[in-house]
Amino acid sequence: MSPFTLAVRSLLKSPAFTAIAVLTIAIGVGADTAMLSIFNTLVLQPIDLPDAGRIVRIWTDNKARQVLAPVMSVPKFKTFAAEQTTFSSIAASNFNAVTFAPPGGTPEQWSALNVTETFVPTLGLSIARGRNFSADEDQEHGPRVCILSYETWTSRFGQRSDVVGQTIEVDGQGTLVVGVIGRPMPAPLAGVQVLMPWPLSPPFLTAQQLQGGAGYLQITARLKRGVSFAQAEAEVRAISKRYALEFPTRLDANNENVLRTWIEEQVGPIRPTLVLLLGAVALVLLIACANVSNLFLNRLSVRQKDIAVRLALGAERAHIVRDFLAET
Repeated sequence: MSPFTLAVRSLLKSPAFTAIAVLTIAIGVGADTAMLSIFNTLVLQPIDLPDAGRIVRIWTDNKARQVLAPVMSVPKFKTFAAEQTTFSSIAASNFNAVTFAPPGGTPEQWSALNVTETFVPTLGLSIARGRNFSADEDQEHGPRVCILSYETWTSRFGQRSDVVGQTIEVDGQGTLVVGVIGRPMPAPLAGVQVLMPWPLSPPFLTAQQLQGGAGYLQITARLKRGVSFAQAEAEVRAISKRYALEFPTRLDANNENVLRTWIEEQVGPIRPTLVLLLGAVALVLLIACANVSNLFLNRLSVRQKDIAVRLALGAERAHIVRDFLAET
């Protein structure tokens, strides 16, 4: 009879012991598996985008004003776009709200994101239908066009393939749908329902404020292959210093700029807590294993007579050890 068959028969003879041991291990493994899944989703792979580790954001750091945020002014963004050499692409975006008026229906407020034409390729977003914005559309008074998010295409238009090329009413003006995003938007863009072009002249800032260095843009970039994060950050700091020397009177002249990965921006505040929880759950698994080990040691002490009889009948010690290992 094989050792595993003997082990199963032995465990079936002690159903209470077997149930307690299995339940103890199951609780430890279950808790560990659940926490690992959460850790993987929120920390290791929080963004479902191609080469997400190369997507970075440029933050503003002004210790004197206690400002640390992913914002930048229009003039500074244009400076970065012209002088940087470490990014394969760099894009600007700005959150907005627009009013969509369906034919014969009730107007709806949509969460919008005004973006430059480089935004979609920088993030690696796929276009399920249609195309990305063109350079002609990415202008201050360019054509009225939009790209629908995957969620809007699904919930509002039923994934109709003919939605591309339709003109919808956005903010009281006819707006041509030129594309549809092919997957749900990643955090922190999950609530965005539509992309609109040209984020560089928002209605809430005057031309003087824009040229004076008022910061409101979110800057996203993608590292070139072979370029390290440290190299890109060094260049970002160097461009920021040159900007301060060239435009000392602007509002953002004293703003330093730092680089963060998109993943770090999303999980940075909660990473220590999740690591602590992961360690605690691992400790629970170790405690469960230790408890089951104690149960088996107690079980062995009870079965001393059985072991003595087997040895007296000529059983080899190696076989007895093998049987108990199989049972364990």
